[in-house]
Amino acid sequence: MECGWISPTTKILQSEASPTGYPLSDNMVAWIASAMSMSAIFGVSLYSYIADAFGRRIGIILIAIPEAIAWIIKLSYSSTTTLIIARMFAGLAAGGCFNIVPMYVKEISQDDMRGVLGTLPIVLQSVGLLIMYIIGSYLSYFTVIWVVMLLPILTALLLLKAPESPAFLVKRGKINEAIETVALLRGLEKDDKIVQSIVESMKKEDEHFKTLPNISILSILKEQSWRHGLILILFSFMFHALNGCYAIMTYASTILISTGVKFDISPEIQTLSFPIVITITALTLAACVEKFGRKVRYNYITDTIVISIECKLGIL
Repeated sequence: MECGWISPTTKILQSEASPTGYPLSDNMVAWIASAMSMSAIFGVSLYSYIADAFGRRIGIILIAIPEAIAWIIKLSYSSTTTLIIARMFAGLAAGGCFNIVPMYVKEISQDDMRGVLGTLPIVLQSVGLLIMYIIGSYLSYFTVIWVVMLLPILTALLLLKAPESPAFLVKRGKINEAIETVALLRGLEKDDKIVQSIVESMKKEDEHFKTLPNISILSILKEQSWRHGLILILFSFMFHALNGCYAIMTYASTILISTGVKFDISPEIQTLSFPIVITITALTLAACVEKFGRKVRYNYITDTIVISIECKLGIL
């Protein structure tokens, strides 16, 4: 929801009724928007350490804290500086969210459901964008903040009752707790053969990883198979970044207004089409991922991204 906050809020921040006390320039809004991405870089490393040192569940709870702080700062005092600081706190949470949440979902899911559940982050992100666009269009600046601020607080409270990842418990040698967690997640008894088999496979996987040597960037570049994998990952994320999705989600209403076309429907309402299309696409891929496999899904996404980039370059 933080990603979609700028789009409906830009019009307010640049008006005479801006909560900052003065209209913000395009440059100021750009700094506020980009601050989140800059701090997210550090959030990835920070929460990777937290997830390995203290657990996935604790990591997600700690993600909710800077997110709540971000909304509290916006609610308490609004200026260009404080809005940038708030967005940087939100960026830390965003960097951890796309790191720990997929990890946690994978480790608590059944094997035959991981593909579908793995698409949940993007589905929920698009739903969050949709909700933010809707409430941002109809509610006041401070009402939106009050509503959204409750979500990270509620998330942290609910996760206090959530189980820890069984894979992390096995890694820490807490085998009995891992068995109890797997039994709870699968709805089976602790002495069930399926539960015991799952935990044993986790133990073997953990022992296997412990035997692996420390891998450096240099060793990855020297090994051909690893180098190819690294190049594939880098190009995948590069194409994802270049497709302009984040910029469009951030400046959706501003982009529509800048076209100069007069629409019968306000730009704020038209922006709802973006997250709706993303949600439909994500749900479609979720339904296909187990049937057609990850590679087909990856090829479809890559082709779509390339086409979108070509379309944007053609427009420019």
